[in-house]
Amino acid sequence: MQRRKFLSYSFAASSIPVLSSWSLASETAKATELPASETLDSSQLLHNLRYEGKAVQTSRLLSTGDFGRDATAIKDHALAVLNSGRYTKLRVRSGGHSYIGASISTSAYVMNLAPFNRIELDEKQNQVRVGAGCKFHQLSNFLAGVADDIYLPTGDCPTVGVSGYSLGGGISLLSPMLGFGVDRVAEATIIVFAHDGQAFTARTLRISPAENPELFWAAMGGGAQLGIVTDLTLRYERLADCSLYQVHLQNQIPEYFRDNFLAWEQLCAHQLSSSTSSKIQLDHNQNLSIVGILRNDNDDLTKLRDFTYPRGGWVETKPLSIHQLYESLAGCNQLSDCAFTAWTARADYVSAKSTILARRETLTARQLEAIAGKLYEGLNCDYAYVQFVRWAGRMTQSNKQVSFPFRDVAYECQISAKADSRERWQATGGYDSWVNTVTDLLGPRNAAYFNHLNSDVETKPELYFGEAWPLLQEVKNIYDPRGIFQAFRSANRS
Repeated sequence: MQRRKFLSYSFAASSIPVLSSWSLASETAKATELPASETLDSSQLLHNLRYEGKAVQTSRLLSTGDFGRDATAIKDHALAVLNSGRYTKLRVRSGGHSYIGASISTSAYVMNLAPFNRIELDEKQNQVRVGAGCKFHQLSNFLAGVADDIYLPTGDCPTVGVSGYSLGGGISLLSPMLGFGVDRVAEATIIVFAHDGQAFTARTLRISPAENPELFWAAMGGGAQLGIVTDLTLRYERLADCSLYQVHLQNQIPEYFRDNFLAWEQLCAHQLSSSTSSKIQLDHNQNLSIVGILRNDNDDLTKLRDFTYPRGGWVETKPLSIHQLYESLAGCNQLSDCAFTAWTARADYVSAKSTILARRETLTARQLEAIAGKLYEGLNCDYAYVQFVRWAGRMTQSNKQVSFPFRDVAYECQISAKADSRERWQATGGYDSWVNTVTDLLGPRNAAYFNHLNSDVETKPELYFGEAWPLLQEVKNIYDPRGIFQAFRSANRS
């Protein structure tokens, strides 16, 4: 990579090494048999069951209870796999929530990091260190047990892996207050691999804006395509009490949805504080919901209660402690009922696609009516929706220390349809055609969110990485020259 080109992306310019001189220490494992592994049906590792039914070879590792020893165990296992001669590709799995099953493959060996879920708190630095297998229900339960005012961006689903969520960007209802998940990463540990002509070699590196900054930049937004991230250190914040608000509107015929969406846009743009989050979702049953989080130390709650939607609806609000916030995001009523102690992920058969609308792009009344009309056309599914997440506050602030590029954005839109059973999925032939049609109604698709992957990432990666894509390729050529990691190849591809 040209030093001059990279400097434009990083604040820590003085600490950037000359990349062409980078080399691996001689941590080489001799050719060996495949280490302790197990063969699993892919359905045991997937969130999207449309890719089920294939046998996957995966690691069988347990945490040592220490971050350093865990990294060594993971590195030694991966080296033994690569030098066994059986596999030349690795996939890394944390939560397994990829819509295209990108964390598994029949031709690559799956490093299943779920057991590595250790959590350590550093209250002096306002930081928490988590293993790569940690899921949000585990982290949320831990934080809720420490204090009521500790906040981090978190995924809506409690079984999402913290590592994959953060490396892919990390959108949250808390992002207007706290930034994206990737913005909260202070440092991480990563294992990178090469080949010395005789055997695979590996090296464990600490990465941060000050240490190996080019690798930190690429990993934070580039996903698991450079190496194995074994742990992350996240900066949390202490906030005043927050409130969750919800707006419910039913019987939203296309004209009603149009009017309420445009009213919601005006409310967000001209009345609500930039720190208040909001997302709007229309489902195939003509239900419109608006949900967000606001701080209790401003008057947004009053504005929300006083606002009248042109086509009906009512506002529900409730103050939230950190305990209640994570319960609400997880969809449960109290902590004792929740996934925070023992959660089993629910898997479905899903078609989904993401598109990001730049701030200069607007949706017309005709587009909104057409989207609702397509959603209501009688799709034979268990659930379908179109969702718009508003970019606001710290989501729009530039962060050149990470490669996640999308800041000057109006919304991230997710289009999704799912079946709860294999029989319905097979009977319909899936919903990809419907998802593509709705996406086209939104206008030209110039960008998309990495954590909502569609298989088109394989032919159009620039959609998901934006202007960072050329430099990401340069960093990958340095740290993964043999292409060991294929972080966005769908499960039905080798």
